[in-house]
Amino acid sequence: MTVASTYTDLAASGTAIATANTDNANSAAQPIGFTFSYNGQNFTQFVLNTNGFVKLGATAPSAANMFLPEDVNAPEIDPIASPNPADVNILAPFNFDLTAGSATGGAEYRVATTGTSPNRVCTIQWKNVADKTLEYDLQYSSMNFQLKLYETTNVVEFVYGPTTKGPNPDDFRFAVVGLKGTADGETVLSNKTSSAAWSATTFITGNYTTSAHNYRGTVPPDAGRTYRFVPAPPAAAPRP
Repeated sequence: MTVASTYTDLAASGTAIATANTDNANSAAQPIGFTFSYNGQNFTQFVLNTNGFVKLGATAPSAANMFLPEDVNAPEIDPIASPNPADVNILAPFNFDLTAGSATGGAEYRVATTGTSPNRVCTIQWKNVADKTLEYDLQYSSMNFQLKLYETTNVVEFVYGPTTKGPNPDDFRFAVVGLKGTADGETVLSNKTSSAAWSATTFITGNYTTSAHNYRGTVPPDAGRTYRFVPAPPAAAPRP
């Protein structure tokens, strides 16, 4: 579901996540701070990718340059569609070919776990990143977003913060936004036309077909816009 909320920058709280670069890189495994249940498995760590997603667990995805390519013949790998057994349990708040944004200070990745057991929240933040100019024009010269993991409820949230329009005219671009389990097609993905507000996002299962999470410079996320994913309740036991 999509809801209006607030965005709070982590600032200097928590821990900065080191990566080899701000273009295509995976971090070392980072602690969540509690046990998080996802897709029938328990996780205490995650690996951050600079291209706007994490893989739950201690092992990295199959590559660092992972995003849905704009050219069908490009060598990059879409982490959602990838059949590689390493590319599972993916949480993607904004998976695109991202690089450092234009704001002072450069790009930063950070994690902070707050609250007290059994209601802690792990917040993973991408700060001052930008969609790279490839075949289409850069649309966001600086954007900020977070992934939140909730203890006990196992809710996942994508929260979007301040976004600065790029210097180029509006152009058609598409990001991968959503969740993947352990198989191709085992997904919940956001679906948005380029002209629609982020509040109008809908959600699909399976893979993208005719559209993805399409965006443009004049239609940024409203600050605090949140995509919330709530686990399905366990099936009731059969009555005797």
